[in-house]
Amino acid sequence: MARGMISRLFVCAALALLLLAGCTQPSSGDGELVRELDENGNPHYVRRKPASNQPKDNSPATNKPKGTEEEFCLLPPEALDIAATGLKVGAKAPGWTLKTLDGDKSISLSDFKGKTVMIEFWASWCPACRMANDENLKQLWEHNQTVAESNLVIIGVGLNLNGDTPAAQKAFAETKEYPWPLVFDEGAKVSDAYGVGVTPCVVVVSPDGSVETYGLYRRGFAKSVDEYLKQQCVARPTKK
Repeated sequence: MARGMISRLFVCAALALLLLAGCTQPSSGDGELVRELDENGNPHYVRRKPASNQPKDNSPATNKPKGTEEEFCLLPPEALDIAATGLKVGAKAPGWTLKTLDGDKSISLSDFKGKTVMIEFWASWCPACRMANDENLKQLWEHNQTVAESNLVIIGVGLNLNGDTPAAQKAFAETKEYPWPLVFDEGAKVSDAYGVGVTPCVVVVSPDGSVETYGLYRRGFAKSVDEYLKQQCVARPTKK
């Protein structure tokens, strides 16, 4: 009997440790990572860091000097591997240079070094792409235009699947009044390098050129990635 009780206590203690481990993340050089739930009960992480350069103060808030308020910053949503099988979070994003839909200009990923870049892979025949652009991407673009000296860049990469062409995408984009830069993935070299398997697929590249996250730009993931990109710490990060 005693042995059985000790075993049950051991199991309970182990479960308690697992639960505690799932509620927090170890601190990093950029601030402490804290697991929280949004209004819908979905988990996400925020990065808590001092707003000033003063040392971290663990004393009660009422005793803290002015200037030590904490900034909460959402981390990128967890990547969805089904969307881009050629990518890995934290790895260098494959570079590329593509022509705009009218063919008179080239845009390179390297043009935006030091900025956060959101790449959307889309096609003019794709109903889900049209819905995502109308319901999400336009709103994100418009919000970004209100941020002075924004550090966020949005680029649409058109796929050449199912006979789609730069001319067809250009005509469709003009009809729908897409204001963000649009390029065409001739030969599918970029989509192959990124392993794009679904549309609309979005990839977020950090200012240092590494992959932050990627996924299907619909529903929950679209909402989460938009919330992440709309933050001041992303669109207008503190200059060091």
